[in-house]
Amino acid sequence: MTAGPDPGTVTGPATPRPETPAVTGPALRSVMRRWATGVALVTATAQGRPTGCTASSFTSVSLSPPLVLVSLHRSSRTLAAITSQGVFGINLLGRHHQHLADRFATAPAEQRFTGIGHRLVRDVPVIDEAMAALACRVERTVAAADHLLVLGQPMWCDQNGAADPLVHFESHYQCLAVGSVRA
Repeated sequence: MTAGPDPGTVTGPATPRPETPAVTGPALRSVMRRWATGVALVTATAQGRPTGCTASSFTSVSLSPPLVLVSLHRSSRTLAAITSQGVFGINLLGRHHQHLADRFATAPAEQRFTGIGHRLVRDVPVIDEAMAALACRVERTVAAADHLLVLGQPMWCDQNGAADPLVHFESHYQCLAVGSVRA
């Protein structure tokens, strides 16, 4: 009796698969609406003035060494300030901060910080109301289509006690009650 090939080994040409249409931007956006993300304000200093934008494309990358990542459109004024200064802030928003998320997403750049309490930490604007914040040094940037991925090494972090985070899901802000589900 002859043994057959190892089931994990490919022995012949792969079966051709039918061509599938390329995923379009609108199709990807529709799928990504199903991914719940936190909401943050990315901040920096440009010409001595604070600047910032709303972002939901933020994540931790590594704990050893500590690294975080944010993805910003190449035309972003905040990105220009980050690449110029080499530092940036991440301000995590709680459910009561929807007004800040909207303001930093839609108001003219020069009006976003008007009347908003903040302080400079390591040359980075940190929003007083943020539920948690990081001040980061740019470790490196990576070009990715019309965006730039900014890898940052946190130099400072702080949090303002327990809070329910502001979450973006299905193109709307949602509330996530901390402690509502336990495994």
